[in-house]
Amino acid sequence: SRFSLVLFFAVALVLAACGGSGAPGVSGPRDVSFTDHGSTAQSRHGDAAPHVVVGASASARAELEQLLGQVAVPGERVPIGVFQGQQRTGGYAIRVTRIVRADTTLEVHAAFTSPPPDAFVTMVLTSPAHLVAVARGDAEGLHRVVLLDQSGSPRVTVTGR
Repeated sequence: SRFSLVLFFAVALVLAACGGSGAPGVSGPRDVSFTDHGSTAQSRHGDAAPHVVVGASASARAELEQLLGQVAVPGERVPIGVFQGQQRTGGYAIRVTRIVRADTTLEVHAAFTSPPPDAFVTMVLTSPAHLVAVARGDAEGLHRVVLLDQSGSPRVTVTGR
């Protein structure tokens, strides 16, 4: 009937405007834009394992400030710190290359750099870190954050923050 046809097109138009998602709260993966707030070879992250901190809460932001010092990120943005882990020499670095949000998971993709075996490097302990920031809405409602390396392998997963 004509009414059914009009109703069908109205529903189709509403679904198209909503992105076509049939289930509320479920969204496919999407890239998240971020701003670069600098990197360092000397964070205070003393563990050898990689680490990631999303400063969405006061306690997480305090952890970032403990590891990086003063975090100069405006309040409407959420800082994210990635840490390569403590290294025995210089020549190491970490840099966020992409952030992806899928439902309640945030994937932080980073390039982990190591010096070539024959490189001349400083003989000092280093702890490379990179600080970026995302819009507050992109960091709300997270249940899991995964730090992935350039090959797509997970280096660390943080849950329940």
